[in-house]
Amino acid sequence: SPHLPIGNWASDLAVARQRVGEYNGKLVELVAEFNGDAHASTRGQGTTFIVQPFAQHTVFSATHLVSDDCFHPSAAGQELLARGLWNNLLQPAGEKASSVEEGEALLCPTADAALS
Repeated sequence: SPHLPIGNWASDLAVARQRVGEYNGKLVELVAEFNGDAHASTRGQGTTFIVQPFAQHTVFSATHLVSDDCFHPSAAGQELLARGLWNNLLQPAGEKASSVEEGEALLCPTADAALS
């Protein structure tokens, strides 16, 4: 079989989800730290990091994951992630969606919109 042997896949998946959550939490902390006063002189004028939370509450179906490991995104999953990232970039800071759904409309940039 081309599938990877997984012992207790439910337990393994729970651990993977926990680790992803911890990693994402650390990214939020680092962004807040970098944007704080302690790094003002080193980050450059007008530079701000913004977390793009589109995948935080996104629900992935089996079609969004590679069947070999049920973890990495398939082509459909990559398309979903790309759609979420694109839309997040066009949403103002503080108003970003924390999920994306298949078939969700792509946002279009306007002349006065800045990527954030």
